[in-house]
Amino acid sequence: MLKKERRVKQFPYGLTDKEKPYRLFCFHHAGGNVVVFRNWLGFSSHVEVIPVEIPGHSSRMNEECVTDFNEVVEESAEAIARASDNRPIYLYGHSLGAVIAFQTAYILKSRYGIEVRKLFVAGRQAPMDEDVTGFKLEMGIKKMYEELINMGMTTEKDVEDETFRKVFQPILVSDYRLNENYRYNGEKLNIPIVAFSGDEDHTAPSGVMKRWKKVTEKSFKHYEFHGSHFFPYDNGEKNVLSILRSEIFVSEGRNVPVKA
Repeated sequence: MLKKERRVKQFPYGLTDKEKPYRLFCFHHAGGNVVVFRNWLGFSSHVEVIPVEIPGHSSRMNEECVTDFNEVVEESAEAIARASDNRPIYLYGHSLGAVIAFQTAYILKSRYGIEVRKLFVAGRQAPMDEDVTGFKLEMGIKKMYEELINMGMTTEKDVEDETFRKVFQPILVSDYRLNENYRYNGEKLNIPIVAFSGDEDHTAPSGVMKRWKKVTEKSFKHYEFHGSHFFPYDNGEKNVLSILRSEIFVSEGRNVPVKA
């Protein structure tokens, strides 16, 4: 069991709350980092939110970015398995993080015998489907930035900035490569999946997100929120957190308290 003061590189915010009975591990989008979940950390007195960092990002920028999808998933699964502490585990993933979370859940069960209670996904097509935008890195950096601007991740002013390009472009390219290197091999989970979509997200509209039901043998739910690709972290954040809290409590057979 991890000691209270111990921090591992995958979990820069630490594993410090032994009082909360449930753990929600969160995977960020391409080009992002764990900071995107900073407002989530104290959203529940019962659920410990643990953002997962991958190599080359934020607190791990001293490491090289990794484009081997299996390497990222294997590392994440091992770290979560070591940190399981016999508590119920939930996974959340947004965009690139959604498929990392899916594959991590599969590895946790198949290799470590740990069954994730529920998988939450947002902002990405199901594992067996192609990206609806049709974007590939081979189309070039200019096209990549056009996609990022359309998603609302950045602005034209940012992408023209030399420092932005020097610091973030290698990370973005690596993450897009990581995503393109993913191969679906017919895996299915035996846990409930809950999918979130934004009504203005052209990359993963409701019809695309509903296809996640094809990769689980258990129940599937879909919630649509108002917003674009990054709805879970802007105006839709409060509602997303409310659903996460409710879904976790329902899974545990508990009533959702007024102050959850």
